[in-house]
Amino acid sequence: MLHRRNDSINLIGFRFFSKIRPEYAKKMLCLLVNPAKPIYNQEVASLAEFETLLCRTKKTTGVIEVNHQQLKVNIPFKLIFLSMVFMTCLIAANLVASKLFSIGGYSMTSGIIIYPLTFLVLDSITECWGKPVAQKIVWIGLLANVLFTLLLQAAIHLPAAPFWKGQEAFAGTLGAMPRIVAASLCGYSLSQTLDIALFVGLKKRTKGKMLWLRSLLSTAISQLADSTVFMFVGFAGTLPITAILTTIGTEYVLKFSYAVIGVPVIYLIVHWIRMRESARVSTILNQD
Repeated sequence: MLHRRNDSINLIGFRFFSKIRPEYAKKMLCLLVNPAKPIYNQEVASLAEFETLLCRTKKTTGVIEVNHQQLKVNIPFKLIFLSMVFMTCLIAANLVASKLFSIGGYSMTSGIIIYPLTFLVLDSITECWGKPVAQKIVWIGLLANVLFTLLLQAAIHLPAAPFWKGQEAFAGTLGAMPRIVAASLCGYSLSQTLDIALFVGLKKRTKGKMLWLRSLLSTAISQLADSTVFMFVGFAGTLPITAILTTIGTEYVLKFSYAVIGVPVIYLIVHWIRMRESARVSTILNQD
């Protein structure tokens, strides 16, 4: 009933198989908790759907109970590491956004160099762990941004020491205007959610193939949405429409170039995620 197919695990008939051979069910659930390879068949397309078929499976905090036997759930180290990279790039992009730089006579914020990396990391997470995990990381990133901004504001409003002369520069560099902060959070929430939805939708259409196309299209479209939302929410009414559109166009050219350059990077990240997990899956399946 259980066999390898295109380096992924085929679970045909697992609805009945889990009742006949519960020891296999337990092993397969270990793999589903840490899905380094996409698991699919005609009936089960996602972990959520699979869990609904296992009526005897009960989720608890940090524990999955199968046939009244408790099985510890370990969060993959690679997922933790990529989540850390995502959060770091996200907060760093907002932190350095106050510095402007010029290339060829065009001025842009420094955050544009860092922020596109979040899309590469998020696409890699979506590819290997699915939409629910990626979406949770996006919401955690939003909360991290809000908390980071509040902590900065608290530090800025602390009374400065009499001998310290850097209060004005400190506040000017780190104290972004509320409207800019709101524009950044709106652009982030919309673009990252759109990126996940597009990536997953394209994955279904391409039947899990053409990773380069899925990453390029989802990133290109979501980056355009991010620039558009940020510029209009942050500067509508204070800058001419022509200036806003020009800035969006200039930034988007750089972001699209970033997306093209990042295609090999996402292949490397996905390969790194799946590298040892494929060997682990093979070892577990061959034990019986």
